[in-house]
Amino acid sequence: MTCMLRQRFTIVFMSSSGASCRLIESRATFDQADLQSLQGTAERYDLILCTWVASHLERPRELFDLAYELLAPSGNAFFLMMTQPRWYVFWWFKPLVHIFQARFVDLESLGDLRGSKKTETRTAGLVTLVWLHKVAAKVARNDNK
Repeated sequence: MTCMLRQRFTIVFMSSSGASCRLIESRATFDQADLQSLQGTAERYDLILCTWVASHLERPRELFDLAYELLAPSGNAFFLMMTQPRWYVFWWFKPLVHIFQARFVDLESLGDLRGSKKTETRTAGLVTLVWLHKVAAKVARNDNK
């Protein structure tokens, strides 16, 4: 089995805190940006990481759709967000959600997201990871020579 590492790939870190990012490895370029500011650009990303942003949006579905558009072929997007926890966590966590001006993302309201999707929910339903993968377009081959 052969393993191939791309020489250059781009990662976008998105956060609501505005903290700076530093280059960890010279093979990667890191961009921190507001996804909406990237809308309509020709730039495509191999990896998009989005942590806790969806929990602060009124319409989180738009975030998933925009991120999918910004993915390069074979690119991946990972979203970490708060979802409706089980009752025994909800009763004490609800006041904190209000203080942080966040909301629980309803996974069912997101509907069918483009790209293959995998969700993993942990911590009594409070934390959910959503993974989107953009499948590379198949290239038509002409075998008639």
